Order: sequence, then C-alpha cells, then structure tokens
Amino acid sequence: MEDWAKKACGVVLLAILLSLGFNVAYGARNTTELKPEEAYWALELQKDLPPIELNETTMAMIEGYSNEIVEEFNSELCTMSDEEMLREGLTKEDIKKARAFCRLPDEAKLKIIRNRLLLSVYLTNARCSALKQTEITPIITSSSGGTYSCRDGLVYAWGIPTKEKLGISHCSWRKSGSPSSCSKEKGVACLWGCTNVDPKLGWSSNYKYFSDLDSFVEEVTSKGYHKTEFYAAYGIYGRDFTRGIGYGYRYEARYNNVTRMGYVEGPEPNPERNWYGFLHNFWPTLVERWHDKC
Repeated sequence: MEDWAKKACGVVLLAILLSLGFNVAYGARNTTELKPEEAYWALELQKDLPPIELNETTMAMIEGYSNEIVEEFNSELCTMSDEEMLREGLTKEDIKKARAFCRLPDEAKLKIIRNRLLLSVYLTNARCSALKQTEITPIITSSSGGTYSCRDGLVYAWGIPTKEKLGISHCSWRKSGSPSSCSKEKGVACLWGCTNVDPKLGWSSNYKYFSDLDSFVEEVTSKGYHKTEFYAAYGIYGRDFTRGIGYGYRYEARYNNVTRMGYVEGPEPNPERNWYGFLHNFWPTLVERWHDKC
C-alpha cells in the first residue's frame, strides 16, 4: 500500500462526519434493537468520510484492494473455525463480531474496508493534512491483561499486544534512518515492532545467503511462511513472505534478487488482513502508518 499512499497528496479531509441516515446493512433500524456485535458494525457503517479528492490511479488502487480484501475475508477469514480464531487471540466476544461481519452483504463490507483504506491514505500524507497527524503523539488510554489501548489522531485502537503478551523478552531495532521509537510500545501510530530474528527459522543473523529465490521460498515456507498478499508486499510481491503469530502481528522474510540474501525481522504489525487487528481497529490504518514510518 506504500506506493498509492505516496501518490495521494490530493487528499482533502475536512473532518470525520456521522451520516446518521445511511446504513447499507440495517436500513433505518435503531441500533438499540440489534445485538451488540451487530450494532458495532451498524455504527461503523454510519461513518462516512467527507469528500476526498484522489487522482484516478490512487482511487483505482483503493477500489481494487478493497475488492481483493473483501474476497479474502469471504474465502479465508470467514471460513475460520472458532478454535482457529481463539488461537489468533480473539475472545468469544470478538468472534461474535467476526461472525456478524461475515453476515454483512458484500456492499457493506466494501464500504467498511474502503473507508479504512481511505483513512490510511490520509494519515500517511502529512503534507496534505491540516491536522498534521505526524505531530500528534499517541496517547495510552488504558492497559490491562498484556494489552493496551491507544489514540493516534483520528484513530482509537485497543487490545494492542505488549511485547510480553507475545513472549518477546528482547526487542532489537537495527534499521538506520528509522526512529528508535518504532520498537517502543505506543511509539509510532500506537504500535511497535522489532528486528529480531525469527527463532523458528533458526538463522544465526537477520541475513542468510541463498543460491536462488526458489531455495529461499522452500526454506521459509517449510517453517510456516506464506507469500505476502500483493497489497501488503510493498512492491516486492513474490519475494516477501509472512508468518502470522496472532494478535495482529507477524514475522517477515524477504529475498533480494541482486544480493541473493534472505532477510528476516519481527515481530511487527501484520499488514495483511487479519481478524485481530481489524476488530481492534489498528488494521489497516495504524499498521500502514507504522510501516510507512518504520
């Protein structure tokens, strides 16, 4: 999503408005008549972004990504069992919300995904933002059970896992040019990440030489990695791989065709669609913002 985010300097966002008269899923029904998990999505569907000016290329990319992501929800996330969702870190209440989302018509799902992607574009284009989002320091609002809640400008997220929650005793940060706050809880867009070596790969360092791409792919996929989805691969689709570890986080492994070196780092926010980050409001908006800065 990095490329289209950079192209979106035409974004003009005056405010976030509530359009109380529109609800594609539930019509004019009062949200008090709905189950809590249904009311959750009904309220989100009532949120409309005001007019946003985007060039045709950027808008086409957003539309394409929105449709692709909805298809993935329908074919993969909505087919997960309760047990699989629990292993991802979801609570029973989270699972109810996930099931309610899956029952929405595709038009409603598209509206939710599209608005989140548009907000993501806005937040990563500070030059066009009258609110100067990059100058806003994330604010921790509460912490409990190995997670914390945080507000970053227009976005409020909760249930963000601490390093302890993911079993991380040490979090390195070796990326030159990126702020060290990338590795601190609430540091960038409320999130954090590490450049640790994935212990499951067993590499002695972040880098390892491979004779070709095929040998790299064979090794990482044998350890639970899969090809990162196109919209989340940051321009190197086919050479970027993900191992999700739950709670909206992942390890990333990628291959450089020139140096023939594989590189691994993590845990970091997972830019692919996932239930946990989606339900707790940090995917994709804050995740894209973190990756844009870190």
